[in-house]
Amino acid sequence: MRLKLFFVSDLEVLFEIKPPLSERITHDINMVFLEVHGVKNRRTHEFPEELYRRAMDSLSQTTIEEIKNEPIIRAYRDFYWKVCKIDPTKIRPSAEALARRVLRKKPLPNINCIVNSYNIASIISRISIGAYDYDTLKLPLVVRNAENKEKFLGIGMSKPVILNEEMLILADKYGPINILPYRDADRTKVNLETKNILFVGTGVQGISTNDVKKGIILAGKLVTEFCGGEIGKIYEYCWKSKK
Repeated sequence: MRLKLFFVSDLEVLFEIKPPLSERITHDINMVFLEVHGVKNRRTHEFPEELYRRAMDSLSQTTIEEIKNEPIIRAYRDFYWKVCKIDPTKIRPSAEALARRVLRKKPLPNINCIVNSYNIASIISRISIGAYDYDTLKLPLVVRNAENKEKFLGIGMSKPVILNEEMLILADKYGPINILPYRDADRTKVNLETKNILFVGTGVQGISTNDVKKGIILAGKLVTEFCGGEIGKIYEYCWKSKK
């Protein structure tokens, strides 16, 4: 039974990024966390037309050819290449992947009220947004290198992948909850029983803390508009690069 509806202690986030990974990160990493309490999640038969329209409006001045070069999307793509060693043409930043579906006039994944809402916030802000069922987390959170042979089961995966120490993750005491900044864990995902959410946004080189903050606050506003609940505390953390 879940009884935690209010939070009495401040969120603690630690940074323990070590070489060789830390040596590839040449600029600060800014992270914004937002609590939303008392939501009422539900399934919808179709993706809400109002939410889809807002996404379309936010993309009216760009095209599918141009969006990859927008500053925020480009910043994530560069981070994928340089730090994560991921090809962003094969695994796209989440905001870009969602936006491209809208630009092609394709339907968005109709998951549930909460996920649908913050996906639109990601499209509008271009910020990659992570969302976690707060009641499944064992604090504090740590941004760190993955351990060699550490396992990670992401949302939609049929079996875990094996991580290595050159991969950047966000973890709680039980293990990884996100491969930063692109994939959330199945263990802590938002589901139909979720009452309390922790949103996470990551700012890399070329993305300001203010950009991230706007995207995360928009996620909170859309979720409370469509799923109820109240916006709680917001936290800002920064890892300072030595370069």
